[in-house]
Amino acid sequence: MKKVLCFEDKAMIADYLSEYIQTLGQEAYVCSTPSEVKDALNKGIYDLYIIDLNVAAIGLNADQIKRTQNGLRTGWVVLTDVIYMADVNCAEKTVVFSDYISNFKNYISSGNCLQHDKTIFDKLEKRKALIEKNAGYRELKRFII
Repeated sequence: MKKVLCFEDKAMIADYLSEYIQTLGQEAYVCSTPSEVKDALNKGIYDLYIIDLNVAAIGLNADQIKRTQNGLRTGWVVLTDVIYMADVNCAEKTVVFSDYISNFKNYISSGNCLQHDKTIFDKLEKRKALIEKNAGYRELKRFII
């Protein structure tokens, strides 16, 4: 059984995602704030991280909040600054599941990002782990089971 950490602040989506993961026979841990992600990581490492990009920047420092671009990239900042610090292999087991994938790809390709961002992004892109929410939950299934 895999332990899946989901970072999603919209309750309805988080509930549905959690139920879906559980129907696949896996454990789901849903976090809605960066602070909750930090607390969850103190309890251990996860087999899969599902990250929404556009999440409230609650519990981040001033530099991190600036990098979130008004919340549009909060999930990414949490992935690179919080999850990566706890699990250096997180890029190999993360799925970014968001309505803002195309916007985010533009940001990365603009060259205004950190090299660290580009490295992790390239690993996700190679694994085809950047999924538009409108693609549906079935796209996630290949990562969850």
